[in-house]
Amino acid sequence: MINIYVDQEKLLEKPVTKKEKTDIRERCLDNYREVTRDEFVEILNSSLSFIPSKTKNKSNKDEDFVETRVIILDVDNTVKDENNNVVDLSKDDSRYLSIEKALSINLVRNFAFAIQKSIRYSEHLEKFKIVFILKEAITDHSKMVAVYEYLKKNIPGCDDNVKASNRMFFGGV
Repeated sequence: MINIYVDQEKLLEKPVTKKEKTDIRERCLDNYREVTRDEFVEILNSSLSFIPSKTKNKSNKDEDFVETRVIILDVDNTVKDENNNVVDLSKDDSRYLSIEKALSINLVRNFAFAIQKSIRYSEHLEKFKIVFILKEAITDHSKMVAVYEYLKKNIPGCDDNVKASNRMFFGGV
């Protein structure tokens, strides 16, 4: 089974304000479930935001992490410029990771459970998540972070800020 907190409201656009994000997180934390792989696919296809782990005290603090079987890498195809502004990568940029290019990486092709397009996905700028389901749960926060680091090292183009499963992932399409 997969431990997950799931929002009950579909996400139609990416939240912008802190209040919007906090409201979504609170709704997720009010709906803890243990789901099958098929039910997880339904969640991925439903535009619902989720937190793919079990925690103590409804917290995302490292010490409150209990377990996860899900690792999710986020691909935004953006970088920060010299002024720290987020800039879209061109498809011609060698750092741009398309879904097609991601699927050509052995680790993704052979072990990824799913690829979920982000709510702001477009053909011009591909934004997506690469989802892995582990055979056994990770129950140590530092081991989970190590798995994230290993995958990001071997799958270039992933968002460095995403390094744990006890964070919220916004619904996709």
